[in-house]
Amino acid sequence: MLNQHTQIDEATGLDSVLSGFQALAEELEMDDEIRNDLLRSFLDRCRGFLEGLKQSVEMDDTDLFERTTHSLKGLSGNMRFTELNQANENFTDAVKQGDTVAAQMALQTMHNEYKKLEKAILSLID
Repeated sequence: MLNQHTQIDEATGLDSVLSGFQALAEELEMDDEIRNDLLRSFLDRCRGFLEGLKQSVEMDDTDLFERTTHSLKGLSGNMRFTELNQANENFTDAVKQGDTVAAQMALQTMHNEYKKLEKAILSLID
């Protein structure tokens, strides 16, 4: 179960970024060690998926694109990171529609959402 001292300080404004995950961790009665390991793994995997998305677009690799967006959707959805998940869906739709401007904007939004999550996660686990 999450301890009070490990909760994100509401004054930082980062608590809402992790609210879905916090609820999941409480539902599963995750201890701090498991929670922190899971969050570190998320950061590592998500970083790799974002790089894979960038490469898939640059190389026009449809298979890599589909695998990576699907994996990122599952990862962000399972962790209840809804903003990142929505940005991924917007990116996927834009690429499939051939809208490069919207795809670039959505990819930037995904990177921004990742950075918000990274900041919130690191403030929680460090």
